[in-house]
Amino acid sequence: MRLGWSYFFDLVFVAVIGVVAHDLAHTHDGHIGAEQLIRFLLVFIPVWWIWMTHTLYANRFDKDNREHRLFSLAVMAIMVVWSTFVESSLGENFLYFALLYAVVRFMFALLYWNAHRANKVEFHFAKGLSLAILIGASVSLLSIFLEGVAKFVVFIWA
Repeated sequence: MRLGWSYFFDLVFVAVIGVVAHDLAHTHDGHIGAEQLIRFLLVFIPVWWIWMTHTLYANRFDKDNREHRLFSLAVMAIMVVWSTFVESSLGENFLYFALLYAVVRFMFALLYWNAHRANKVEFHFAKGLSLAILIGASVSLLSIFLEGVAKFVVFIWA
């Protein structure tokens, strides 16, 4: 069940997606170029994963307590900062873009791990999800050490 305050969380993501989609507004002769579309997907997919990861947690495990609200506010703040790197995320700001993404993913891994620890029997799958998120975040973080197209492939693959 989604709680009323969490709709504010969704609105932050609407704003971030607006920033991400801004590049698609610049068409050439009424057409979106292949490069624009690829750039959009490389930036949109991580935003989508973060939103989905939070939504799954909120729908399944959220107790509407202070800790989760503070966690959500921290994610929202990071996403607002993250959106400032979107325009040049595939260029000179890729490092910051990838680091902030990894930080949020590590935070979610911890959140899911805590849900598992709180009730190991009922929330057994949260442990596996926590480990999957942790591995994905680690692989995405490794992309900062790569060059060229390889860094984008590794970043988005995880």
